Amino acid sequence: AWYVKTLIYKKYYLLLNLSLFLILFFQITISFIHNFNYANYIFKNETKKKFYSRNIPYFGAIDWVNNNISTNDMVLTDIRAFRYLSKNNILAVQPLLQNSINISTNNSDNRLFFEQIKNHNIAYIIKKGEDLFISKKSSSKYDYHVSVLFEKNCLIKIKELLVDDFGSRTINTFFQKKNNTLMQIYEVDYLKCSY
Repeated sequence: AWYVKTLIYKKYYLLLNLSLFLILFFQITISFIHNFNYANYIFKNETKKKFYSRNIPYFGAIDWVNNNISTNDMVLTDIRAFRYLSKNNILAVQPLLQNSINISTNNSDNRLFFEQIKNHNIAYIIKKGEDLFISKKSSSKYDYHVSVLFEKNCLIKIKELLVDDFGSRTINTFFQKKNNTLMQIYEVDYLKCSY
């Protein structure tokens, strides 16, 4: 009986050691891949701007806004990164998180959207993607409202930019996506608007 217990113990001991080794190897490998990105910044004396462009989706648009739009102007966008890196006053709309400007999926009231941006003194609107979505069934109510404002002559397109969009900073270190998303920047013209 003691012999059988010893064999079972050795079998589990080997499996336990093997699993611990594999877990540590996996964690060290993932850590290396993640830190490789930051090592590039440190050892290659990369500029902050270049580092941001490699690691932050839509940074090209953020940089353009920072350099070309007055910091006193209010900018509306649905892109979260603008809140962190823009020098401007940013109102980042999210359909489920806030009601300051309501873009929830059940709201297709364009007049309400227009009144809300007017009340917030929105001077510029940023939209990603090429097409205007006039259909109320659009996947994004934000895009739908922006498109309707454009049709009603409330918006003047001032800039189109091709920027980098990617989901993972770590994977982007090895497989970079360049200029794969179109960004449109509009100025709001309350005087010519047909509302």
